[in-house]
Amino acid sequence: MGVLDVQDGPEVAITVKRPIALSELPSQGKKLDGIWSSKGLTVNVGPLYKTVNVDEIELFTVARYVLIIPLIFITLLHLRERCRPRARHRALVISFVSMWEFSVKITYYTLLSEGYGLAFQNQRSFDYRPIYATRWMGWFFAIPTLLFMNLYPIMEDYPASAVVKRIFPQQACSAAYCWTCYLGCIIYDPWFGWFLNILGCVGYVVVIVDEAVLVAEHMLSTKQPILKGYSIIVKECIFVMYTCVWLMGCWSYTGSYAVQRFYTVSDVSLKATMSGLMFLYWNTEEAMDLKRIIELPEKVKVDLVLSFLSVLLERRHTGLCRLPASTTLPAEDSDGLEVASGGSAGSVREALDSHVQKSFTGLVKLLKFESKREAKVCELAAAYLKVQDSVETVEEWFTTGRPLPLLV
Repeated sequence: MGVLDVQDGPEVAITVKRPIALSELPSQGKKLDGIWSSKGLTVNVGPLYKTVNVDEIELFTVARYVLIIPLIFITLLHLRERCRPRARHRALVISFVSMWEFSVKITYYTLLSEGYGLAFQNQRSFDYRPIYATRWMGWFFAIPTLLFMNLYPIMEDYPASAVVKRIFPQQACSAAYCWTCYLGCIIYDPWFGWFLNILGCVGYVVVIVDEAVLVAEHMLSTKQPILKGYSIIVKECIFVMYTCVWLMGCWSYTGSYAVQRFYTVSDVSLKATMSGLMFLYWNTEEAMDLKRIIELPEKVKVDLVLSFLSVLLERRHTGLCRLPASTTLPAEDSDGLEVASGGSAGSVREALDSHVQKSFTGLVKLLKFESKREAKVCELAAAYLKVQDSVETVEEWFTTGRPLPLLV
């Protein structure tokens, strides 16, 4: 098969296989059998580059190493959260999704930098330039994941599975338009190629419409709606710029290296920004919830503390009632408390009292009472623990339903 040397830039030479029509040399034409097949109908795709621009390879190499830094940081946060006694579900979901997104990016940038980019000639471009199959395969997985990262915060009251179920049509359509646009660029037939590209753009518009409906349903009920709304707008603006740069490349208004540089910089910055915003939402929302509780009136905070103390004492009572059967507390009642299997009933009671006191004192410190009120609340808690010397006393207190005395 003949070759054609094409200059891409002043010094870099790119060698490509000469496009050969199926009618000219059927046995050597490249086909995509099975993608569209009807009674022997096949689609003939463009030639595969033997070598590509060295500057583009260096660009992919730099991107691969840059993406490793946020992946390591997010992995450490994920492991730290898993080591907590009570891991927070939302934090695990956010860190896991971010780890998956960056892993996909690092994988296909590694393949691109090592020469496994599968660079076909872009048949829709007016000049000779490559289009990397590996990049588009990576987008096939990365864009649906990015949609979850962008829309999960506005559906904060829903579990992650419900969010995936709601946005799955958008994810499927996004994966489909990536593959459709890629195929539209590498097949020989210009009419069929532009039809696929237009179909991909229509698919993107459908995703935007469904996303707008979803945002309208949940934006007013979510926390931090302005910040989350701006993040969605920024993501869509970047995606529109992706489309414009892709079309400008096809019409030869921008060089191949400029297009690849835009894709690479946008991939790194947009994904890092979305991951950072997810962690920001999570931390800021927890801080805002805590601030609302701290700003409650003193009387309301006292009632909250006494209710919490009541729950602690009830759990203590339940654990003490089971002592005759076993000195080791069940998992649901120990609440992370560890007691030696050979310990006596007295040591178990002391451990329970210590746990109640530490938990109660921690909540009082968290609510930031006034100094005098804090002393009275702690004194009241100590008085309750002193009164409950035996299981019978505690059982009598709970069975009679005697109310807790109110602070003056």
